[in-house]
Amino acid sequence: MVTGCSPKVDGDDHLNCLGRQCSSKIRKNRLTMIKRILISVLLVMITVGTGVASELVTFKGGDQENLTGRITKPEGNGPFPGLILLHGFNFMEKYYDLWAERVAGWGYVALQMNSFGPRGESSLSDPPSQRAQDICYAKSYLSGLPFIDPKRIGVIGWSQRGSSTLAALCTGFSPLQTQDPFRAVVTFYPYCFRSLGGLDFPLLILTGELDDWCPAATCRERMPHKKAHHEIILKIYPGAYHSFDVEGVRMNYMGHRLQYDPAAAADAVIQVKAFLAKHLK
Repeated sequence: MVTGCSPKVDGDDHLNCLGRQCSSKIRKNRLTMIKRILISVLLVMITVGTGVASELVTFKGGDQENLTGRITKPEGNGPFPGLILLHGFNFMEKYYDLWAERVAGWGYVALQMNSFGPRGESSLSDPPSQRAQDICYAKSYLSGLPFIDPKRIGVIGWSQRGSSTLAALCTGFSPLQTQDPFRAVVTFYPYCFRSLGGLDFPLLILTGELDDWCPAATCRERMPHKKAHHEIILKIYPGAYHSFDVEGVRMNYMGHRLQYDPAAAADAVIQVKAFLAKHLK
């Protein structure tokens, strides 16, 4: 008795068997292609906005240092809710530009902050509290713009800068104590260096199960053990690595794996849009 596509099957039977095998492969390839097309279309649908404009800006930080960034805003006079965007890797600038355009299309003003600032890449060794002060000064600057609603400001941060947002308790930072707290904070694959209880803002963490740089397990361990005052969501994508949301990335960098995951990336955009609409609109 012969089962499957065996070389012992002769003539037309063998050709028919090969035909069924090829048809199965073609159907599988078509399904994979359709899935990729649907993900691409979905990303376009939830990204594209119209009538956005951007400009470079400078504002004062601690010790009167000049901090720089780029403002991207929707059409109109506002007041709009604002978002501070904190980049991860410097070589992914275009990716963060895409996010600025995306959130502006959703109706938010984006301030892409140059997270290295006047201290340059040496700031990588700064403690999270130091970098968090820069975030608070950026919030103060954004609050003073005439087209911004100062009561509706949030943050999206990636990687190390995402970690910094976890220390950005600006209402406890003495020069800026009169500020309102952040209304929403989103972090992509941060290192959760502190307990996530006691935060004064709603928090969404998006990270990959296989991230060996900022392990998801650390964030899971630091989740509150009892109900928090603000909503805290930890979303872990199975099989995803660091930088899972950056299209085209597939590399080892500084001993860690960075790899794009299209399904996780598409879902992350949906999660961010819904979270911001709930807490910042």
